[in-house]
Amino acid sequence: MANNTVPQHYFTCACGQGESPVSAHYLALAEAGLADRILLEARGFLPPGSALQTPEKCTTKAEQRLFMARIESATVGEVISAAIAVAYPENPHHGAPVIPVASTGHKEDIEAMARSQAQSAVEQRGDTVKEIQSLAVQVKVSQPSCALACVVLTPSI
Repeated sequence: MANNTVPQHYFTCACGQGESPVSAHYLALAEAGLADRILLEARGFLPPGSALQTPEKCTTKAEQRLFMARIESATVGEVISAAIAVAYPENPHHGAPVIPVASTGHKEDIEAMARSQAQSAVEQRGDTVKEIQSLAVQVKVSQPSCALACVVLTPSI
């Protein structure tokens, strides 16, 4: 794969609260900087050579590919969390698994699950983990709420 076709990526997360779970979801997307575009959810691995960037250094498109962990709830008092982890393997020819986890509970616990699963995915391929990056967010539900954590793919500059 030519280097100019390998997407860059960045992490983002947010919470939203609204009149319904759907409005909470859209508010969370806007807070995460993902409004005003078509979102195409992905599963699997980041391609080898995908560089981690800050959102400010990445370009956006009308159609944006992303990996997303998302949870919605309207149960008042419930704590919901979303986390996403990427385990970058030592082998530069292997992709990096992206593990989204969303559940009830505190973000530290949900993030630990995502990190553990990402590490296992690399090790089960017979590789070792070079680095794990992750991001998590939580919200205590007082009205319909959404928590989401994403890895967003962007075109290389």
